[in-house]
Amino acid sequence: MEKVISQEERIRRAEEICARRYNDRQNRYISKEKSKTQENNGNKVNIKAKMIKKMLIQILVCILLYSGVLIIQNSNYIFSENFINKTKEILEYDMGIENLSNLAKSCFDATKEKINFITNQEVQNQEVQNQDSTNQENEASENVNEQSMENIQENEIENQVDESQEAIGGAEEPPVIAEEKTQTELDIEFVKNNYSIIWPLGGTITSHFGPRTPTDIV
Repeated sequence: MEKVISQEERIRRAEEICARRYNDRQNRYISKEKSKTQENNGNKVNIKAKMIKKMLIQILVCILLYSGVLIIQNSNYIFSENFINKTKEILEYDMGIENLSNLAKSCFDATKEKINFITNQEVQNQEVQNQDSTNQENEASENVNEQSMENIQENEIENQVDESQEAIGGAEEPPVIAEEKTQTELDIEFVKNNYSIIWPLGGTITSHFGPRTPTDIV
């Protein structure tokens, strides 16, 4: 069975729906007004910041212009007379097309001469180095030739002495010359005689000294 709603209940529900819709509209309007006021406040803040920046830039420009005017007025005290005279000469100089072309040509010629001078110096230095190297090679070859000639002469003298000794009564046995030991050999003998060295660990050597072939582990 359907529930029967009275007339008063229908009126009460309709009033609730109307009140709810009215409250929703009011809330939407209030939120819109708040967002508008926030945007206006933000725009006002941005406008103020822009105005302050413009004012600061204008103040800086005015200070620079004023300082430039003061420098120009008091240039005799700031710059020297030579500097002022040179600037006047440069400003009075006729900067025509012909003068500019002549100036550019003179600059080009000067740079070309400088480059040629540098290249000539480099060539001369290379020639001197080559001469030094050739002289050193010649000196080394002369030294080698002299040493070889001396060795040949010594061998001839020894052969002559041996022949003369054999002719007299047999060659004498050459004296036994003790071999001089190096410092490393002396150190090794000292360690062997004074210290007993043992292996620190026992086991198989898996990786010897030297280069290794790359594997998954190494």
